Amino acid sequence: MGDHKSLILIAIALVAGQGFDPVIRVVAVCSNMSQAAAALAVSVKTKNKNLKSLAFSSSVTAFLGGITEPAMYGVNLKLKTPMYAAMIGAFVAGIFAGIVKLKAFIYVTPGILSLAMWVSKEENFFFMAIITMVIASVVTFIATLIIGFDDSEFIDEEDENLVEIKDENQDMSLKDGLLYAPVEGKVKKLEEVDDDTFASKVMGNGVAIKPSMGILRSPEDAEVTAVFDSGHAICLKCVNGMEVLIHIGIDTVNLKGQGFKVLVEVGSKVKKGDKLIEFNLDTINNSGYDDDVIIVVTNSDEYRDFEISENKEVNFDDVLLGVKK
Repeated sequence: MGDHKSLILIAIALVAGQGFDPVIRVVAVCSNMSQAAAALAVSVKTKNKNLKSLAFSSSVTAFLGGITEPAMYGVNLKLKTPMYAAMIGAFVAGIFAGIVKLKAFIYVTPGILSLAMWVSKEENFFFMAIITMVIASVVTFIATLIIGFDDSEFIDEEDENLVEIKDENQDMSLKDGLLYAPVEGKVKKLEEVDDDTFASKVMGNGVAIKPSMGILRSPEDAEVTAVFDSGHAICLKCVNGMEVLIHIGIDTVNLKGQGFKVLVEVGSKVKKGDKLIEFNLDTINNSGYDDDVIIVVTNSDEYRDFEISENKEVNFDDVLLGVKK
């Protein structure tokens, strides 16, 4: 959930004050290698082509650069048991790192490409760091294979049955859940959004809209489960079971609420079409930010099929997407 970001100042202070960090970066290397190894084990064991490709690419980025979000959110947390294996591997590696008193001499994300972070003019923990990484990787890899995982929720390309909405009257075949357009504007595929986290569907499947006006409405009867202080994003739990994140703009959190007016609060019960947020498109655009409104179904793994509207322009009463379990 990003809680580790709160430890950044501690790590920087340790390096600046005493010349090394014996805690935060050490924790990070154990975690990063374990996440990478769990995803690699999934890639090796699964017979699902989509999952194999996703897990392998996620593993490589985690091993090399310490970028674990694709592995963690795209693979390990979705399958659950690989996450447990990663915790086991990180725990064992952490014990070893503590025994040898591993130290990092610069604040950087731990990975194979950043091994120089464990070396200073006075001390050299290069090989101890490598051993720590190997322990985390091997223990996690074996634990993942032993514990196993259920990959039935992932669908191979040849088995996918994704269809688009082509009926002008919006008579959809997927009716386990429907979402209506929360804003008016031009529909965009999620892959076209200029944000890797959303475009890669790590957060879930969905769609985006280039808004023509600055009013965000509820896409379905729902309960408000979260509202960001900056007003740029809101989470809903719809009565049809869909859990939805609506994010207004790219990096608009940096506006710190400027141009946003939230009209609801956490716990509010809203009806389809109720106003949720008013936002100023000029403020967003003049500040240099993309104003795409991104709609993501965060519990996408509960649904087998998605129908995304192929309409170029949508109004508030238009169906945006549908799902089927």
